[in-house]
Amino acid sequence: MLMIFIPKKILISSGMGWGRLPEYMIEKELNEGSLLKLNLKGIKTELALDYHALKLRTRVLGPVASRFWESF
Repeated sequence: MLMIFIPKKILISSGMGWGRLPEYMIEKELNEGSLLKLNLKGIKTELALDYHALKLRTRVLGPVASRFWESF
């Protein structure tokens, strides 16, 4: 997913448009003032994502996946 945002960030930073980017990717530019956060009335500018993880009982988990599920 990160690879999708890099060209988009370059285009936006070059003044060629606007769009949503993860705030952690543009924190430096926001602090410097080279990018501005748009607050548009009546338009939702924040994007919330839900992440879901499923564990299938029919599959044997490898060491990384086993450790992941143990953390829950």
